[in-house]
Formats: sequence, C-alpha cells, structure tokens
Amino acid sequence: MSDSSAGDSGYGDPSRPRLFLTGSTGLLGGNLILTAVDRCDVFATSRTTRLIAPRVRWAPCDLLDRETLFRLVEQEHPDAIVHLAAGTDVDWCEEHPEAAHALNVQGTANAIAAARRASCRIVYVSTDSVFDGERAPYAEADCPRPLNVYARSKLEAESLVLAADSRHAVVRTNLFGWNCRGKAGLAEWIFDLLSRGQPVPGFVDCFFSPLNAATLALILLRLAQDGNGGLLHAGAAAGVSKFAFARMIARQWGYDERCVIPVHLGQHPFRARRPLDTTLDSRVLAGRLRMPMPSIPDEIALLHRQSSDGFRQRLASLCAHE
Repeated sequence: MSDSSAGDSGYGDPSRPRLFLTGSTGLLGGNLILTAVDRCDVFATSRTTRLIAPRVRWAPCDLLDRETLFRLVEQEHPDAIVHLAAGTDVDWCEEHPEAAHALNVQGTANAIAAARRASCRIVYVSTDSVFDGERAPYAEADCPRPLNVYARSKLEAESLVLAADSRHAVVRTNLFGWNCRGKAGLAEWIFDLLSRGQPVPGFVDCFFSPLNAATLALILLRLAQDGNGGLLHAGAAAGVSKFAFARMIARQWGYDERCVIPVHLGQHPFRARRPLDTTLDSRVLAGRLRMPMPSIPDEIALLHRQSSDGFRQRLASLCAHE
C-alpha cells in the first residue's frame, strides 16, 4: 500500500498531469518534487529513505522488485514516469560492476516494462559521462565512448529506453544544487569547505556544463508533458572548469577565491577513469523548449538565492533522516 501520511490534500484532480517519480529522495528528486507539486499530482518512490512531503504520495520501491513496481504504476496510472533512480557513485560502480548493472540497467528495464503495462511515457535522466571527453562540446549526434562502468551502464540503459517507445525521452545532463539528504553534491561540498575556511581543490583540466537542479527539474517537467520523445542534452550555455566553478561559488558568497587551489585530475587517486571535458551542446533542447539555456554564473546565483529564501530548508524537510 502507498503511504498517505505525507498528505493527499489536492491529490487526484483529473485535470492535473500525473507523475510517477523514482529516486525521489536524491538531489534531483527533491528539487523535482518542490517544483512539480504545484503543477502535477506526484507519486514518489525511493528505495530506503522515507519522503515526507505535503500533497505528495510516497511508497518505498526497489526497482529490482518488479511485482511492487508494476503494482504501484498500475495503481497510479501516471501520464509519465520520471526515472531518476540510479547508482551514481562512479568509483563504487567500478568496484561493483554487477550491482551497478542491476541498478542502472535492469532497474531501467523494469521501469520500461512498467510503463508499457500502464501505457505511459518515460523521461529518463542520463549523464554527460557517456562521452570520453576528447571532442567537446557534445551534441546528441556525437558518438558516446564511456570510460567507466557507471557510464557504460547508463548508456546501455539509454539504449533500452529509446528502443522501447518513440515517446520516451532520454536527457543527458550534469547538475548541482542543494540536497534533501545529508549526502553533499559538488556545490555543497565546495560551499562547506569554504564556509569552514578550508582549501578547496579545483580541477583546472576538467570541464563541464552543469545546471542547477531546480532548473533541470523545470526542464524535466516540460519534457514530461510535451508528449515528444528522443535524446536530448541539457546543460548550461557554456562549460567551465571545475576550478572556475568553485571560484564562482566562492565569489558569489564573498569568500576568498584563493581558497580554491588549482589541481589536476590525475593527482586524485580515483578508481574509475573520468573524462576531462563533458561540456554539452544543448541547442536542440533550447529550440524545442523555446528557451535559452542559462549561464553557470546565473545558476550559481540561483543557488545563492535558494539558501536564503527558504528553498534549502524546504528541501531538507522532505526526507525522514534516520
């Protein structure tokens, strides 16, 4: 049975789109819930962490448990499944390839089967890491060349989604933002070190084009409702190095930029290989949505506003911290 203690007020209006969300307590999941709740009926699932969100229904669901997943999707009759759940720790995936394949590929295959039974669409969130970093910026037509287990599993899942139904959408992206759980992403990790006066290592040779999770959430909502499928890239208007990104955060909050120390990717003992430049060309998405992609400084300014306007606190209240 679904957990209705999160609050059902306003849920069930037949005029509102119905979304089924996997991975609801991750970085993007929390941002998507706060963005979607005033626009859609949201049924959220997560594997372990309980969600506490007014006007959102929640139930625990392991995507490898096909019976439970099928039952919940059939029960909710969503217009779209926004599939966020994944194993995203790149080094963990490298050390546990079979488990990573189960989470990222078999879990996605199960979501596809559930969508087929319910005759609904999938919007699947993938990664810029499917590329090798040698020929950025990357457009949708460019050939992927994943360098690690995580990226290979995400690319395989992409292929399953796109082959299953022309209405399904795959969104390659990179993101940052405030998290509803204690797990810190890149921006929070940088901010935490800066706030404690500690040095922040920033890769001068590693480039990307991330979006604020709240911006990406709005994009996903529009894609979930526009009825069109296909492969899309969702990134900021231009890429930056992770060193420059960290210095932008320092500047936004008024910290000394010299606390961000230039380092090279090869100096860090990662277990899995990482691409050096995964900057995305997002012109196809910008044209489809008739909106310009934002700049990274603008996305960091949004992060700053979220820390003072109550958004970060509302995110933190979504999860039952154990």
